[in-house]
Amino acid sequence: MIGPAHASGRGAEARERGFANPDGERIESGTIDGQRTPCPEPQMATPDRPATFQVPPLHETTLRVRYQETDGQRRLHHANYLTYFEVGRTEMLRAGGITYREFEDAGTFLVVSEAHCTYRAPADYDDILTVRTRLERSGGASLRHAYEIVREGKILADGWTVVVCVDGEGRVRRLPDWLRG
Repeated sequence: MIGPAHASGRGAEARERGFANPDGERIESGTIDGQRTPCPEPQMATPDRPATFQVPPLHETTLRVRYQETDGQRRLHHANYLTYFEVGRTEMLRAGGITYREFEDAGTFLVVSEAHCTYRAPADYDDILTVRTRLERSGGASLRHAYEIVREGKILADGWTVVVCVDGEGRVRRLPDWLRG
């Protein structure tokens, strides 16, 4: 869970989770803070051009559950929640001004070292889902992201991942300064 379980009230819980502004209002897709500041247009930053990169505190991505992602009961297969986390993570980078492809072209890779998902309710074929992604912390060589997968305001799953920065040979390396923030 992203935040204390003891939060009371809908707004308080959303605030504790980091997915709402101080008034308890849900932060809308396309914003980067509780003041509803529009996300910057991607500037095609690269590791050599960090000044244009800014990780939004919260990013939302909308996805539709495709039939191929479901099990025999037309429910989203449990493994695909982690794929949706990855979509949220890479789209957050893009919203900050760099694509994951540019990141890799510069010889830097982010590999998942830990993943956790708590399933709360099922998603079904053709549902429209929102993946909320938040950067919880950045360390010397790793990033931890928190996620919520939501349908019509209801949290279906939440979790987190830790990604570690490696070079082209798979050796752990420090995150670029501009990404460590």
